[in-house]
Amino acid sequence: MGIQNIKVLSGDFKEMVGDNKENVKRFIANAAQVSEKLGPMTDKADAALTSVNTLMKDVEQGKGTLGLLVKDETLYNDAKDIVASLKVVSKDIEEGKGTLGKLAKDETLYVDAKETMASVRQITEGINKGEGTIGKLMKDETLATEATKTMKKVQKAAEGVEEMTPFTVLGTIFGILF
Repeated sequence: MGIQNIKVLSGDFKEMVGDNKENVKRFIANAAQVSEKLGPMTDKADAALTSVNTLMKDVEQGKGTLGLLVKDETLYNDAKDIVASLKVVSKDIEEGKGTLGKLAKDETLYVDAKETMASVRQITEGINKGEGTIGKLMKDETLATEATKTMKKVQKAAEGVEEMTPFTVLGTIFGILF
């Protein structure tokens, strides 16, 4: 490529830039804005990468919970044993062994529990309606009034005994001494 070709190419380039001067200015301004906006994002990305690197180093060194889980064989073995135990318990339940297995597999227990709950619901509804002995007692306002009066009398009697106790103790001491 000769000097003449470079001059022609340079002239063509100069002409093209001159014709598109506004577009070139806009492109440069947009590039500057994008660069400005990307600056803080790259800072955040750099900080995040630094945090991830620190975390990975801690894990590799066995620091922290994750590091202990990764590096400590005891925890791994314990977790493995727990999973094995859970498998055995789950299998026993599935086969109907033990209390949980019987509860899970025995249809009669479910039926009995359902009937018991229905009975409890029926009794509770009867009590709430004032039916039966307990229901009548719960709805009887005179019973509540009499119980309140009785409790007040018991409290008053207890206070009287409390007040007499020091004199009774003194009387007993004098009786023993004289």
